[in-house]
Amino acid sequence: MKLTINPGVRTSLTLITIMLAIGGVTGLVGFIFGREALRGVSQPIVNPILSTSMGEGNRGRQSFLKEEDIIAQAKKLTGGDEINSPPKQEAPSPSPKPEAKNENEPEEALTLGEFPIVGEDQGIRFEVSSARTQGDELVLQVSLKNDSSQGVQFLYTFLEVTNDKGESLSALTNGLPTELPAGSDVATGTINISQALLRNAKAINLKLSNYPNQDVELHVPAIPVE
Repeated sequence: MKLTINPGVRTSLTLITIMLAIGGVTGLVGFIFGREALRGVSQPIVNPILSTSMGEGNRGRQSFLKEEDIIAQAKKLTGGDEINSPPKQEAPSPSPKPEAKNENEPEEALTLGEFPIVGEDQGIRFEVSSARTQGDELVLQVSLKNDSSQGVQFLYTFLEVTNDKGESLSALTNGLPTELPAGSDVATGTINISQALLRNAKAINLKLSNYPNQDVELHVPAIPVE
């Protein structure tokens, strides 16, 4: 019986044979080149206790340093029997602690000028009893009283605040009533003005008119703020 080989198998075997042959030749050539490149190269002596000055005649023989020589070299490198230690760092002196602020101490509140300063018209009294700085604001303590026989109304958007140069300033009112009946009790409140608006002003002026008739004009001039 004649054995027939499939042409595909024959081709595969041929390719494998060629690849093995090429691999063998490549490996042999690499070995030859590597051997030639390393010819004359020997492993260096890396043992620290062996002499580093061994010549060709002493190659293969090991010479050891004496214990006394090793100790002498160690002392020479360390500067004697004592091993050098890094200098001690002085501890920084503690900085003085800032004085603690008394929690019960009120925020900056400096009373200015001489008070009270009063403006009156037709039995209506507008009084500024004090001025103080609080934070970044000037706070005016004010009061209104109606001793006339008729009630009056106020709209505080009509409150005019000017400095001693006649420049208008914006202000906020707190606690003042919009209506004062005839013979009313004293009503108190505050007027707050940002200190950034005051700049170098030495005094400010207040003018308040009733609403809507505006026939009552209350002027409080020259309130010291410097």
